[in-house]
Amino acid sequence: MTPLQQLIYNYIKEHQPICDLCISKGFGYDYNQYANSICRQLERLKLISRIKDKCPKCNRNVLLNRAI
Repeated sequence: MTPLQQLIYNYIKEHQPICDLCISKGFGYDYNQYANSICRQLERLKLISRIKDKCPKCNRNVLLNRAI
């Protein structure tokens, strides 16, 4: 796991469930693409799951990230 992946993974564990946009905003970015690519990598590594549901932080129906 890269240092950036570890940083995002730890953030997900502390704030789960959380969407990509809320992760990005937590790191000061306005677009979800920052977190989206890292979260897809973490899902391929089977470290997180991504399920569509309502984000408790922004109330949007999107993919939510949860640590496995």
